Amino acid sequence: MKKGDSLEERMQSANRLRNIRENAGWTQEQFAEILGISASGYKKVERGINNISSDFLRLLHEKMDISADYVLVGKKPSINNAW
Repeated sequence: MKKGDSLEERMQSANRLRNIRENAGWTQEQFAEILGISASGYKKVERGINNISSDFLRLLHEKMDISADYVLVGKKPSINNAW
């Protein structure tokens, strides 16, 4: 996310992350551990306090095959739209 993102945009992304985590049945601490980040840092992302970094998005993709497009703007990837 870029610095100019509104609180509403950050909260929408945070809600998508929370849904991903809850649907997997993980606590915030477990999710942070899977991603190799601090629990306090992850909690701030989920509350919309911290922006989502490109490193965070890369970890989500590498470890969980979660699309950055989905987290940031709610678009699910489609092979037809890849190019």
